[in-house]
Amino acid sequence: MFPCTGISTINITNDPIEGVKGADVIYTDVWASMGQKESLETRKVDFANYQVVLLLLLLLLQGVG
Repeated sequence: MFPCTGISTINITNDPIEGVKGADVIYTDVWASMGQKESLETRKVDFANYQVVLLLLLLLLQGVG
């Protein structure tokens, strides 16, 4: 257990670049689940701009956003 509580902030945004600004952690989830194979191609298009890619990681490391 950590002695400091209440010091974390969770920001939810639709802008991946804004989302990494000042971040210590990037969390993501899968957007294609078992049993949803019929919608996989649509999801690939819909979520293409929300992938954690090298550019986002570089921005995170540089503190730019």
